[in-house]
Amino acid sequence: MINIRETIPRGLREQVTSEFKKRLSDLSDSEISEVEQKVFKKMQLISNSHQSWVRDVALHVRVLYVMIKLDIVDSIESIENMEKFQLSIYTALHYFIDDFDLIPDHSLHDGFLDDALMINHCINRLPKAQKERFEKFYKAAS
Repeated sequence: MINIRETIPRGLREQVTSEFKKRLSDLSDSEISEVEQKVFKKMQLISNSHQSWVRDVALHVRVLYVMIKLDIVDSIESIENMEKFQLSIYTALHYFIDDFDLIPDHSLHDGFLDDALMINHCINRLPKAQKERFEKFYKAAS
């Protein structure tokens, strides 16, 4: 879990949870393709942040992305062939690459606060085996 070292505005966790549910139900193959195109650039952008918790967002995203890529062969990357946890990961990754989400990413100091909450929400929803897998991968990557 990302240890967020900022004050979380009242109601933001609930907004993120609601946004997750909405985006999960609306997730499309084109949004998955968009993740594939943009996720590395966004990770690189924040991996040099002066805030350690923001750098940790990039590491969490990297681990989630690696997990999903190990499970999915490019030829079957479509929503109807994915398990629920894979859809959840892609939902969180798509939120991460969206610059104009609940708190626009260009906002000074807290632009990635909602992204961190979204990633944490996604990890909390993972089935036990996948959560353990995430923790193993995260430990190896950090």
